[in-house]
Amino acid sequence: MYTITPTVDNAKLTDVMFALAALGANRMPATATAVNNATEAVQQRWIDNSMNAFKRPTGAYILGIGDGLIYPHENDVYKGAVFNNVPYASAIEHGRQPYDMKNALYTSPKVRISKRGKRYLIIPFRHGVPRADGSSSATLQTMPQNIYQRAKNLPFTVRTGSTIKGGVTRNQYANPPGNAGRLQGVGDQGRRSQIAVRNPKDLTKFIRRKNPYTWKSSPYANMVRVPRDGTGHGYYMTFRVMTEDSKGWIHPGTPPMKLAEKTAREMNPVVQAIIKDGFITDLNMLGIAV
Repeated sequence: MYTITPTVDNAKLTDVMFALAALGANRMPATATAVNNATEAVQQRWIDNSMNAFKRPTGAYILGIGDGLIYPHENDVYKGAVFNNVPYASAIEHGRQPYDMKNALYTSPKVRISKRGKRYLIIPFRHGVPRADGSSSATLQTMPQNIYQRAKNLPFTVRTGSTIKGGVTRNQYANPPGNAGRLQGVGDQGRRSQIAVRNPKDLTKFIRRKNPYTWKSSPYANMVRVPRDGTGHGYYMTFRVMTEDSKGWIHPGTPPMKLAEKTAREMNPVVQAIIKDGFITDLNMLGIAV
């Protein structure tokens, strides 16, 4: 979770506000309203900054800010706060160090055990489709136009149910005969190098050209088209297997975006001005000349 709490960065004004607050909220209604308005302004700026920062804005992160306004905060009408409670909000704010994704083989409840006693996971990837105006999907990696022209003609692969084996839920699908329901013959299109590391224990030292690991096939190979319930349309999935012996699967990490910090910095003078105006209004109502 990440939280922004609007404050007035003016010691004298704050001291006077605290002194007059003893009169009660009903004696300083304009100030209380100003704090509420300032908190809403911080929330909107955080949303705007986030929308501009992400190439493909994530709905959950934006909604997390939209649902995160607290006023009054801590039962105090002179306090407001905006928080984002999505699990990865802190990682977006502060960034994340590179890490070995194969660690999930020892923590995920979906891990399976092969006949050779090796742990493995089947990792699904969903692919976005090109938009009519030529733009990319807002939240998914968009497949090339020529891949989409072929994929959209695939017969549907239909999920028929699920079973539980070894404590792991496994979906069952009715596939068309042979390879009719899987995208074939895409060659190396979309294949890209993964970052290799000299020492897996030191994931900050990357080697991009020396002994690189690459996809063994195109990321679009064996793509399937799955029906979207009740719409007649479909979406597109591929699946890859990650095992204990797999090479690569090193996430490069993410840089800190500091969206909350940027918002707080930008909004500090705005918050101060909003609350100052409300405070002066209350002083005038109390007959105190300013």
